[in-house]
Amino acid sequence: MRRGRYFPFFFSPEVSLEGLLNINKKRGVASFDVVQKVRKLSGKRKVGHTGILDRAASGVLVVLSGRATKIIRFFSEDDKEYVGTVRLGAATETDDSTGRVVKRAEVRGITVDLISNVLDSFKGEIEQIPPTYSCIKVGGRRLHELAREGTPPAVPARRVQIRDLEMVDFEDGDIKIRVVCSKGTYIRALARDIGDKLGCLGHLHNLVRLRVGENLLKNSIDIDMVSGIEEHLMTMKDALRRFPIVNLGTKDSSSFKFGQMVEFDHPGCGSEARLVRVCDARENLIAVGRIEKGMLIPLRVLA
Repeated sequence: MRRGRYFPFFFSPEVSLEGLLNINKKRGVASFDVVQKVRKLSGKRKVGHTGILDRAASGVLVVLSGRATKIIRFFSEDDKEYVGTVRLGAATETDDSTGRVVKRAEVRGITVDLISNVLDSFKGEIEQIPPTYSCIKVGGRRLHELAREGTPPAVPARRVQIRDLEMVDFEDGDIKIRVVCSKGTYIRALARDIGDKLGCLGHLHNLVRLRVGENLLKNSIDIDMVSGIEEHLMTMKDALRRFPIVNLGTKDSSSFKFGQMVEFDHPGCGSEARLVRVCDARENLIAVGRIEKGMLIPLRVLA
């Protein structure tokens, strides 16, 4: 008797849902737990996110399932927008409210003008030292693991971009800020550094991610409130909507699927390198490519 292939109940071969989900992660929930939930609902082993969101934070977590995980790289450069609260007067070991307070300072002489000037000094490209408790790997191990063992190494500063930074409110030693930043930016570290520059210490009290690229919090879903995700999934073609579409004929489509460059001279595309969605004659997405000097170059074949 021929034995059939065994599938765990949450990896049913009959469930084939793939694409992008814009999820509102709740405070206290790990990003990994959200990924596991999507695995169960989508029936796909391959599920990933475009950028981790701390357990203590809430807001937009972009998750892709199935073949859509192949396009995660095209979201890695997306700017992120946050609103958070910097609580002055105390530094913590984690740079947020979940950690033990390691030092306190008196909060005095802090004015709105002083805060505005300090925030302005962080705009643009800055050198930022990530928190000791973070997922960054040093010598093959994550920093938070080394920190809990009492042997945290010196963490080198990294260059990040603060596109915009403004004060929303200031009351009772709490500064509410809005931040637009590049990938790799730790808002916990930014809160710590703001407190240091104000001369009274500080840490991140709460954080909400409002946006990842074009994926907005107001359009996100609560993964715990849906029984299925099919109606909420965005196709790969729609998820990459910021890239213009290039349609190929049958012959060129076949070559492109095998990773071959094809000649492409379209007056509307110019000669500068740019990313495009490549579709076949039936308008099905087959790849992400780059147009450069009259050639269409495959970057990620999806068909």
